[in-house]
Amino acid sequence: MGHREAYQLFKIAQAENLRVDLVGDSAQHGSVTRGSLMSLLEKHACIEPFQLTKIKRQLDPRYREAVECFARGQTLQGFDRLDQLGWIKEVEGVERYEMLARDYADTLQGSGRWRDLLVVSPTHSEIETITESIRSELKERGNLAKEGIVFNRLVPANLTEAERGDARNYETDKVDMIQFHKPAKGFPAGTRVATRNLDQPLPTDQAGKYQAYRIQPIRLAKGDLVRFTLGGKTLDGDHQIRNGSTYKIAGFTDQGDFEMENGWIVSKDYGHFRHGYVETSFGSQGKTVKHVLIGQSSESFAASNSEQIYVSTSRGRNSVTIYTDDKTALRQMIARSPERLNASDLLRRSASDQKRQERERKAQVFRSLLRTRKAWQTDAQNSQKQERSYGR
Repeated sequence: MGHREAYQLFKIAQAENLRVDLVGDSAQHGSVTRGSLMSLLEKHACIEPFQLTKIKRQLDPRYREAVECFARGQTLQGFDRLDQLGWIKEVEGVERYEMLARDYADTLQGSGRWRDLLVVSPTHSEIETITESIRSELKERGNLAKEGIVFNRLVPANLTEAERGDARNYETDKVDMIQFHKPAKGFPAGTRVATRNLDQPLPTDQAGKYQAYRIQPIRLAKGDLVRFTLGGKTLDGDHQIRNGSTYKIAGFTDQGDFEMENGWIVSKDYGHFRHGYVETSFGSQGKTVKHVLIGQSSESFAASNSEQIYVSTSRGRNSVTIYTDDKTALRQMIARSPERLNASDLLRRSASDQKRQERERKAQVFRSLLRTRKAWQTDAQNSQKQERSYGR
């Protein structure tokens, strides 16, 4: 939760005389939006939090000890403990993804439940590579239909509100469609507007009420996992689809819509979905599964840090396995801290810097006075020696 959303929530709670209970871990990922709420409340709001001092998710005590190291900020010690267990695999090239895919299929065959498994990777680029490897392995084993249907999916263009309000950004291939998430003048919530060959200008003055997307093809087959990237409703309108939820495809209707294993039917034009085999570290936060597989090669090192590795490795109850092409370099990258600074942190740091600078200034003046005094004493001693010499 970002600061703006938290402020709105607290205003509602105050007006309705409600208590707000917040649960979180400031050592894990903060909100995607601006701010670091848990850190702000702990450091500056004079709130004494209740703390859980014992980790219970991990069943294997050796695994639990490694996660405890990550939780305490002892990132390298936690990494080394996992390495001692033999849970960090260093493999070059495509063989690494093939190994991960085989381990995924073997574990799936052993447990029989895809919800017992979680694959994590820090970047979408590596996620796509891992996804293709897993789907290829499942097809070879007959767990996934070899043929499928191509759908159009809506991928966020990741434009800021200011960028969405600039008409020039719609003259390129950055954006194919906008969708209103809030009611706007002439556009009910949920309305989609294609950005090509328009009869009238786009409502860029209402950029805060819509998001911009690119259209990409995606092939789905019977047996695929699909993850929804925006909330909505099923085709009949009877069921709510939560953002971030994952389901298994049981088949397709004659109209091309897809049916989930729970019987829900989702429109082929829903758009907001992707393959659901691999999560980002952010997407995995809050999940609990039996086994975790982490694909983290040098391709994703730029997104590797202490928060990311803590969240990724701590999702499992029974085991976690990391697949990388450079164990030494990965160990160095996860030692980095992605600390977010709040405005209060900056003010406190500024005050601390001012005090430090004042101490340094006083010390410099004191040293200057000492040098002056020493020089005066030296001159005085030389003068005395000269006077005695003249006296002789």
